[in-house]
Formats: sequence, C-alpha cells, structure tokens
Amino acid sequence: MRADLAVRAVHRGDMRIDVYVRDRILPIDYPSRPGADPTPLEVLLASLAACAGNTLNMVLRRKFGAKLDSLEVEARAERRENTQRYLPSSSLCIASAAKKLRRRDSTGLSASPKDSSAL
Repeated sequence: MRADLAVRAVHRGDMRIDVYVRDRILPIDYPSRPGADPTPLEVLLASLAACAGNTLNMVLRRKFGAKLDSLEVEARAERRENTQRYLPSSSLCIASAAKKLRRRDSTGLSASPKDSSAL
C-alpha cells in the first residue's frame, strides 16, 4: 500500500520558516537562542529520536509482547560552529523499562526470558 507524505515550508522573513504538516504549523527559526523556535537541525534530531522511539516500541510490543513503562530517546549531534550544514558526529541514547517481555521462537510460541533487565 502506498502512503504519500508531504510537508510545505514557507519563508516568513529573516531565518523564520513555517512548516505545514497536515493541519499543524511547525515554526522553525535560526539561530538558536533562548525562547526561540527550534532550528532545522533540532527538528531533524527530534525526528530521529521520535522515529527510533516509535520503532523500538513497536518491535518490543510485537516481538516480545512488552508493555513499556517508560521510553526515552535522546538524540545528540555535534556541529561545526562556522558551518550549520555539517554534523561530524551524532548519537542516539535509549532508556526504557518494561515489566513483561516474552521471546517468540520460530514456532510462534512465547517464553519468558530469564533476565529482561538488559533491555
């Protein structure tokens, strides 16, 4: 099944852009300063963190039968001060807690793992 996604970015003066996502407006501004809207790179990191969190949640629920008590994903990146377009490093840090995890073998049967604290 095909799902088309589209967003529209409209320049609003200076370095302000309004991004239209479905029926929402996401204001994006530059440069980063207290009280300002997020920068494009911050929105990119937010998208990566949200995608990683949703994917992990889906995998844990579907494959392990887990119900997460908590899930946090932090995306970090380093950028060069003199250029806004280059990220020499980035990372995702994930913290989660679940009370019940089950492993499914190739037959589709579930078994409780001995120690799920590593997840």
